[in-house]
Amino acid sequence: MATGTDTLAHETCLKYGGKTIAVLPSGFNNIYPKSNKKLFDKIIAKNGLALTEYEIGIKAEYENFLARNRIVAALGEGTLVVEAGFRSGASVTANFAFKANKIVFAIPRKP
Repeated sequence: MATGTDTLAHETCLKYGGKTIAVLPSGFNNIYPKSNKKLFDKIIAKNGLALTEYEIGIKAEYENFLARNRIVAALGEGTLVVEAGFRSGASVTANFAFKANKIVFAIPRKP
């Protein structure tokens, strides 16, 4: 549900009739980012799935994003990292995936 590549991936999946999974860094009543509330509703309406390990009322905090990334890494057969900087959320997800013996695909940043 993050902005950028994540949003594009969810929207494209839904556009072509696929099902997608959103993993939230907050409780269900605090959709983050707020700009993706319509996307969240569309995922649910199209029989997608939304997951969170946080109770109602919990807001998106920095440490929740890192914790959420371990769930994202665990869900797929592999992780695709696109132009991730050092210590970015995507690189954290890739590290979780690697430690779980998942395939990590990477598209490097332009110099």
